[in-house]
Amino acid sequence: MTGIRTKNFPEKLLVTDVIVRDEMGTGLMSIGNLKAQLDATPGALYETRAGLYADLAWAAGSVGRVFGDSNTAYRGVYLKLGGVGSGSWTRIGPLPDEAGHGAAIAAETNRALAAEAAGLQRANHLGAQAISTITGLDAELTQETVERIAGDTTSRARSNHTGTQPISTITGLDAELTQETAERQAADAAASTRMDGLSDALIQRQGRPGDAIARFTSTLSGKGSLGAPPPGVVGEDSHGAYLEVTGAGIVATRERIAIWPGSITRLRYSVRRSVNPTDPMGDAIGICVQPLSGTKTPIGAPITVAAPPLSVAANPHRVDIHGSDTDGADIDVVWPANTHYVVAHVETYEGGKTRIYDIEDDDITDVVAAGADVSALAGRVTTAESDIETLDDRIDTSMSRIGALEGLVTDEETDEVAWAVVTQDYDALLEADPYGGLRSARFALASSRVGTYTMPDEDGFVGFGLDLDGSAYLGDMTVSADFPAGWLLLDHDYMEIIRAIGSSVEILGVPVGPPSAQMLSSVAPEVNLATFNYLSRGAVDLPRYRMDRAKVLLGDQGPGTVVWIGDSNLVAWAAEGSGNHRLAKSPPTVLARMLDRTMPTTAASFFGQQITSSSVSAYEAFNASIDLGAGWSIGADMSIGGGMFEVSSGTDPLVFTPGEVWDRARVTVSLGAAASLSLDIGGTATTLTPATGSIQTISYSAPSRGANPLNIRRVSGTVRINGVSVYDSVSPPMRMLNVARSGWRASDWISQAAFYSPGNGVLHLAATASTFVIQLGLNEFNQDIAPSVFQANLATLVGLCRTNGADVVLVVSVQPGGTSAYAWELYRAAIYAVARLHGLPVVDLTLRMGSRAAAEGGGFTTDALHPNQYGYADTASAFHRFFTSF
Repeated sequence: MTGIRTKNFPEKLLVTDVIVRDEMGTGLMSIGNLKAQLDATPGALYETRAGLYADLAWAAGSVGRVFGDSNTAYRGVYLKLGGVGSGSWTRIGPLPDEAGHGAAIAAETNRALAAEAAGLQRANHLGAQAISTITGLDAELTQETVERIAGDTTSRARSNHTGTQPISTITGLDAELTQETAERQAADAAASTRMDGLSDALIQRQGRPGDAIARFTSTLSGKGSLGAPPPGVVGEDSHGAYLEVTGAGIVATRERIAIWPGSITRLRYSVRRSVNPTDPMGDAIGICVQPLSGTKTPIGAPITVAAPPLSVAANPHRVDIHGSDTDGADIDVVWPANTHYVVAHVETYEGGKTRIYDIEDDDITDVVAAGADVSALAGRVTTAESDIETLDDRIDTSMSRIGALEGLVTDEETDEVAWAVVTQDYDALLEADPYGGLRSARFALASSRVGTYTMPDEDGFVGFGLDLDGSAYLGDMTVSADFPAGWLLLDHDYMEIIRAIGSSVEILGVPVGPPSAQMLSSVAPEVNLATFNYLSRGAVDLPRYRMDRAKVLLGDQGPGTVVWIGDSNLVAWAAEGSGNHRLAKSPPTVLARMLDRTMPTTAASFFGQQITSSSVSAYEAFNASIDLGAGWSIGADMSIGGGMFEVSSGTDPLVFTPGEVWDRARVTVSLGAAASLSLDIGGTATTLTPATGSIQTISYSAPSRGANPLNIRRVSGTVRINGVSVYDSVSPPMRMLNVARSGWRASDWISQAAFYSPGNGVLHLAATASTFVIQLGLNEFNQDIAPSVFQANLATLVGLCRTNGADVVLVVSVQPGGTSAYAWELYRAAIYAVARLHGLPVVDLTLRMGSRAAAEGGGFTTDALHPNQYGYADTASAFHRFFTSF
């Protein structure tokens, strides 16, 4: 270990300050305050300062504490002055674990720097002026002459400094200023070291075990304060407080660590394995970092910098990594372009238990550069003029450090605009920030156009383009249509940079003519869709789903709910050939079987007729778990999943045989008039009378747990069943509720004409569901619905699903065959446009399967619109990869 050792400190006979340490870190304490604390007797404990001030019945030297005052500056440790019944209380420091300590540190830093700046304000120090003309310098030199160079009456006496000579003509003053500068340089370096310690104490101490929830999160984007809770449990051992994760999980700091150009950041991870995984191949953990943009959105995937193997050990394992925006010696990771923040995190994998004690960060730029600064100082500080310039630079550097510290404390975001493409009303169509980032509030996507210069987005669509006639467009929206004279490129002061008028272009008012076709063709990028992954690299985080998954894995709450909205591709239409539809082979059902291997998951449910036929026998062939008794029919009124199951007379049951162990059922009904129904598993029945005029879900607890059929019988009135799901309360699962309906478009799903209509059904499910998966667009393509209409309806449907904050995943179906009035790429583009508008992930099966010819050649299709059973199973594999990718 390098640095100054305690035994190397020089001996001091008189003491003014001592080095002390509390839970917030290391610092200085005056000998007076130390004595007061050592001599103090136990004192009063109050929530507010007013309460403490009112209690003077304490002897001098007693200690009081204020722990909950609404003014955080009043919280802290107080010392009693004066005898019992008189005197007053005075604050001597913060509480040991006081959250307001950060404000005190920032205030102390500002005061120290302000004091330093006050002594360095020598404006216009050129070395050629008379001393008396420099504000404050004459008085300062007088004081310094008395204190520092007294006795040297020949070369440095005040009598020789009349205030009229230039600095360089006064014997010895030049060298004296050089010496002063060197001393101030050393003092500033010491202050910088102390500031690093203060910053470290401010943001790097986890504190008590319960602080882990406030310190850590499992969310890698957005504001850390809004992130989901971390996985695992908190505790404390001989090494300190920790968060213990069982199996797979992500533990990240809530703090979004600000990255400054040219800075070097050290990230320090302290972890320990408490229980080894069963499989030795899974003993590694990921030491990771997620770069974020200025708006705290992810830049690419998380970077795994190290993957050390861990086994049970007595002491924590510490890993240090160093990151910068420029590669160099000892740099472990180079931040991607436009990185403004990073999120340090640990990823654990299946098996075992891992304890995360702390994840710290330090800006070590000054530490790395300190040696070079000291060496350069000897040759640079040779004249008073260069001394003064150096001191001015130090002030700028100090102010930058204040800004860096404030940025860490306040978590500031930037909304700067370097330039923008605007309409005639100065509405921004495209904005660029000073860091090279692009954004647009009115973004539409389109397929590539011929004869243009184009800027494609990450999914292969054209985002921004320039036509040969001088006009510009964003996707399908031509900018010149909104600005009669063409389009303008403005800087942040609204100064015109580029104007396109018809086929001419002006740059700063100078005509440059239209771009040539040869020039455009030589720089136009080629888009190869095969190079893009079928999983969206956009907002792939699903915090509500991850929370449901965590609850299911812990078994302490449940069940979780994923609702699947779509068309025939989600109900396995023609899975076994034309006319042979099988719900058991639908992607949600197959996915449930795949996920159930590592997490309790079930698809034991049914909602609506789902197929286009209203024949009872056709439905029973589609869903083999349902037996509709005499009197039951599929009604004409459409709700979630299509027609509802109705009975108006008789008591024959609708029998649901899920084929799984269960003891809880949820039955969704839509009663237009008073009616009653009963539920049983073969013994005593439970009679229920739900409310009318709205969609209702009623719960049923079976008298015994087992793979029993559920009997639903009419007791009175007309009973209408939307659907049923069952689950095992002993091991609450993640439920896959498939409510898709063949032949439906987005417009069918948003209908709210009646209380039982699909749109109201979506709102009903949104009250409890954590996640919706939406796969639509094929019937719009097949029925020549304009892509713009589809886009608007899809956006409305997403809004219904997100009423209570549910996560939403959009799906692009396998590319269809046949002909349509509109190209499939336009529907695909509409899905991406809605995804970008709402920040949603996309599972793109068109990219996964490739062209229609490739899908057919691979043996995955039945007809022009539908996969076969192998195609549906492959689709389930894509969903499995998606839902296990975060």
